[in-house]
Amino acid sequence: MSIFKWGRRDRGADRPSAEGAGAPTPATGRAAAEPWPATRDERAEEPRTWHRPKGEAAATDNPDGGAAEAGSDDAGRAGAKRRKANRPNARRAGAKRAGPKRAAAERGEAGRASAGDTPAGGARSGRDAEGGPRGKGKKRKRKGAGRAESPASRWANTDAARQYTMGLAALDAKGLPDITRLDWAAHFAAGSETPRRVVQFWDRSPPDEIRRLFDQVELICRKTGYEHVVYDLEGARARIAAMADPVWLKHFDDAFHPSMQADIFRVLELYHHGGTYVDADMTLVRPIPYAPPTVPLFAQWVSETRQNVANWFLSSPPNHPAFAAILQRIGENLATAKREADGSFVKSNLLKLTGPAIVARAVEDYLGQHRGEPVAAVMPVKWCHSFVAPARAFTHAPQYKREGLHWRREATS
Repeated sequence: MSIFKWGRRDRGADRPSAEGAGAPTPATGRAAAEPWPATRDERAEEPRTWHRPKGEAAATDNPDGGAAEAGSDDAGRAGAKRRKANRPNARRAGAKRAGPKRAAAERGEAGRASAGDTPAGGARSGRDAEGGPRGKGKKRKRKGAGRAESPASRWANTDAARQYTMGLAALDAKGLPDITRLDWAAHFAAGSETPRRVVQFWDRSPPDEIRRLFDQVELICRKTGYEHVVYDLEGARARIAAMADPVWLKHFDDAFHPSMQADIFRVLELYHHGGTYVDADMTLVRPIPYAPPTVPLFAQWVSETRQNVANWFLSSPPNHPAFAAILQRIGENLATAKREADGSFVKSNLLKLTGPAIVARAVEDYLGQHRGEPVAAVMPVKWCHSFVAPARAFTHAPQYKREGLHWRREATS
């Protein structure tokens, strides 16, 4: 939450000026100065009206609102009052009393006056018709004009797959989609079922906070007949060496952060063996509420700012072409990524190198190649969070993220 500190206003700016202005004159719209009170002798010979009636202009007023007799005392006092009323503080106080709409209108009038508008409505070069610098208003219009596509259109195929999946679901008591009784084989492409196993990764001995999250997943998996496997660095290396091309083991070893290793390992594991992958800083808060799908299942963000699929939750049968497409996209990125002198990858944005951005784009392109075919299922993140929740929902944010060890900070240090 941003906290704005406003500059202190002048103490007298909020109070009306002691020298109040008279009614505006029709010729200029400015406030005419009040006549100075007459002496006791003069008041006996003239009417007792000190203020000019509203709407009546003085015959001696000049177009600029001053008195005609510049050498008289009244004209000098009126000019002093007018100059004082036009000071910045007085103008701000008047604008505050007039309200924001009138203040904005007055600022626009002042801008047009300073731009030297002609009576026909033209303005001098360097100013636009609204009194501001030329192009100032146009920049706001051009701000989004350069975007090739809107966020909604970037993930049109993913949106269509999500709508199809949720169209097959019923609504539970809380209004969330319920696919517990969904017949995957009847509505999606035929294939083998997703194995009943949950896979997680942590490179070394996990801290107590992460260990508690693992224990929670283990407890729920044991009750529902799921296998729970946590791989460390050596276990993941052995797994990759036995199932994949040797180039993937080199990519895994050359990764500059454990999160990058987790990105590589999760896709390789699900492609070769299938199952459900859950990030180490996530946990199961209830059993997985659906039968094993026959197609990959993804979770998509549904908001104004994000519509991509996440990679903290992935599920797939083994050897599915969707995960082959993800592997191919990550492999192309790593083949052209910059490396240090020792061969390790140069620190860069993991989101676009091996993380959710590259996974989401690969899924979107794969769904586009099979438009209209139910080759994958997509659920909204909100529903996925009903059984796979972040650590803060179970305990609190893990300490390693608060101490600067999170990959978002490490990758840019």
